[in-house]
Amino acid sequence: MTRACLFKRIPMKKRTEAVLFCFVLFVSLLWGTSRADLHPLEPSRSAEGHANTAAGSYPEDVIVYTAHQEWLSRIYLLRMDGTIVDYFEYSFYYFADLEVVNNQVYAAEAFAPRVYRVDLQTGSLDLVIDDWSLYYFYDLAFDGTYFYLTEWDLNRYDINGNKDGTASFDQSVHGGAWDGSYYWTLTDENQIKCWNISTWPTVTEVSENNFSPPTSSCRGLWFDGEYFWTAESKDGILGQIYQFNHRGTVINQLIEPAFMGWSACLVKASDYPRIPQTPSGPAGGETQVLYEFSSTTTDPEEDSVFFWFDWGDETGGDWLGPYVSGDTCRASHAWTNSGDFLVRAKAKDVNDYQSEWSDELTVSVYARGDCNRDGIIEIGDVLHLVNYLYKSGPAPNPMEAGDVNRDGRIDLGDVVYLLNYLFRNGPPPH
Repeated sequence: MTRACLFKRIPMKKRTEAVLFCFVLFVSLLWGTSRADLHPLEPSRSAEGHANTAAGSYPEDVIVYTAHQEWLSRIYLLRMDGTIVDYFEYSFYYFADLEVVNNQVYAAEAFAPRVYRVDLQTGSLDLVIDDWSLYYFYDLAFDGTYFYLTEWDLNRYDINGNKDGTASFDQSVHGGAWDGSYYWTLTDENQIKCWNISTWPTVTEVSENNFSPPTSSCRGLWFDGEYFWTAESKDGILGQIYQFNHRGTVINQLIEPAFMGWSACLVKASDYPRIPQTPSGPAGGETQVLYEFSSTTTDPEEDSVFFWFDWGDETGGDWLGPYVSGDTCRASHAWTNSGDFLVRAKAKDVNDYQSEWSDELTVSVYARGDCNRDGIIEIGDVLHLVNYLYKSGPAPNPMEAGDVNRDGRIDLGDVVYLLNYLFRNGPPPH
């Protein structure tokens, strides 16, 4: 069957949106601009945007909600009472259904056959699925192993975005969800349908489980382990975010922060370790000397935790642990260069749920012989030392940097020592 024939199978509304997307793509080519240029991965921030907005930063759960208006799409972070924590705005994106995998949010896009992983701290997007054999995605579900997305047929992909196959599936879908037993779809017929996908690629409807969503304006479908979530798409008026059971009975509802919503999901702060305390340790030191630092955190579920220290010098690191929740982690580090370094720590639990970074501790590190603190030892340091000793010039920064031979005082001996090191292959400052 040709694409032209397949196009006839698309409902008129989606056919119009597909044509609209092709028009946008044509205009971008006419401008000589790539889609990556039109769609920056770093979004605009809200006026009240936080610097640290991932769920692990809050003592409460966070609702993630998508909405779109014309050529703009937004991803909102909401408190459980519906008040706005933050939002990210994207030009030329059309985010539709949402899914949560290991407490990370994934978003399907209707302007392109793509799925992104969303960083809830910065709003940046990590492209996971990019299947240009198709045109768009409106729905998204994950069964613990595979993502499921419909366009003409039901397509599935592994967690890394590799396509694993296609099943015949003649449905027009506005949202998808997995409840641990069945695959569920919110259709344009105003029904939530139940499907058995255990015999993939054979997909069988379990019609006796079907039910109606809260309203005909609902878009997107997500399951939190007990209840479904959806959001209304209304033009010009605010709709509702609904939480409801397998019979369609509404358990909770919130007013949306914007109209033309599409999907809502929940990111649980309780799954994350708390942000570790600011590392404690010396605020200054000398290069090539090992210094000890420590931090601690707790896990709400009392899981064991691991720590990762960032030393601010791009030397990398590794996870340390496991530690009992509430215990102190100690780690040591030596810097090879002088400068001011920002030391911070983050934590993860045994389920790989990671906290955000802690606040930073500034550590000022000096090198003996680097008297003017420019990061290198050369003739300028000799002149700095001579000016200090004999012409009332500025002192070495810090004073210990001028004690080149480490005899406890700064005098002509340090000048001679430094000259021997630089020009006569003498021993380095120590």
